[in-house]
Parts: sequence; C-alpha cells; structure tokens
Amino acid sequence: VSSAASDVYKRQALYSKNITGIEPHINENKEINLIKARHPLIDSSKVVPIDISLGKNYNSLIITGPNTGGKTVTLKTTRSFNINGCKWSSYSSK
Repeated sequence: VSSAASDVYKRQALYSKNITGIEPHINENKEINLIKARHPLIDSSKVVPIDISLGKNYNSLIITGPNTGGKTVTLKTTRSFNINGCKWSSYSSK
C-alpha cells in the first residue's frame, strides 16, 4: 500500500471514529436499510437523521417535498453509504 493510500485510510478511520460511524453491511440481496443515517459532510447538529429501506418490500422510492426539504441530502446520504462503503454516522446499515 502506498504512503498516500495509507494516509487516506488513516484519515477515514479517524473521521469515522470522530463521528462514531458504523461500518455498512454489504448484502447480496440488493437491500438498503439505513436507520438514523446522517450525511457525513453536514454538521450533525443541523442535519435531520433519515431512515431508508429499499429492496425488501419496495424496489423504488419517490421523494417529494418543498425546496430545502432534504430530498437531495437523502439521495446523497444513501449514495454515500452504498457507493463509498465508508463508515458514516448511522444507527444501523443492515
């Protein structure tokens, strides 16, 4: 592992520890279950935790609401958990 990659892993681990992040559980069932998930780049005192469950009973999701209602943050939070695979702040990610 290169020095740069090692530094990235170390920074991710320190950040995860600072936000009391959890490790996402990857499954083969194409299911997403996030409980009290928060976007990692938004101040935790300002962001509202979200619950998302897809793949078991639902395979699509329609998000509606007013401007600045959290639609984009919800999508980006879900993407961060599932694409990045990093430890983010959530109660559960099974």
